[in-house]
Amino acid sequence: MIKTLCIALIGWMIVGPIQAQEQQQEEIRQAFEGYKTSIMEKDGKKAIKWVDKNTREYYAQMLDHAKNMDSSSLVTLPLMDLITVLTVRQRFDREEILSMKGDDFFVEAVNKGMIEESGVTPLSIGKVNIENDQATGQVLKDGSSTGLNFRFSQEKSRWKVDLTSIIPATTKSLEQLRMQQGMSKSGFAIYLLGMIDKSASKKEDLWLPVK
Repeated sequence: MIKTLCIALIGWMIVGPIQAQEQQQEEIRQAFEGYKTSIMEKDGKKAIKWVDKNTREYYAQMLDHAKNMDSSSLVTLPLMDLITVLTVRQRFDREEILSMKGDDFFVEAVNKGMIEESGVTPLSIGKVNIENDQATGQVLKDGSSTGLNFRFSQEKSRWKVDLTSIIPATTKSLEQLRMQQGMSKSGFAIYLLGMIDKSASKKEDLWLPVK
């Protein structure tokens, strides 16, 4: 009887933690799917529930830059940040920018389709590694590895996506493309915005603080 009980306890000590981790890995994949579905539905209020503090702080910072930075400051930003700030000035009017806070910006960015559905639709999360309240998830595109990883943070017992985790890789790819085109940072940013709105190159106020 005692021997049987000891074997059972040992089995629980081994299997229990494994099952718990597998459950968390599945929760992380579900978190990404929840975020992805929100983007596809252009539902900003749902989407913001799936992103972490780092993401929300990043959007707040970009909004602050959009309100206050002039051209000389803007060109010092990393390319992805520069494009984001100019996009704010392009897609929102003055009153909207001045009245929004960081979370408002994220919600409206999703609602307006600034985070494109086509960019997330083929993505899923593969292998997941968890360390305390942080995790990384392998990004798959149509089931194949992209070589990228999303970070996830556990906040109030809920796993959330850290969108800032792929900004460095995105910036690097954009810089490589810019170099191939032989364009300046500001010129390349306007070129990309012009693919969405052809009038972007004529909007001199994109480079001015919003007052």
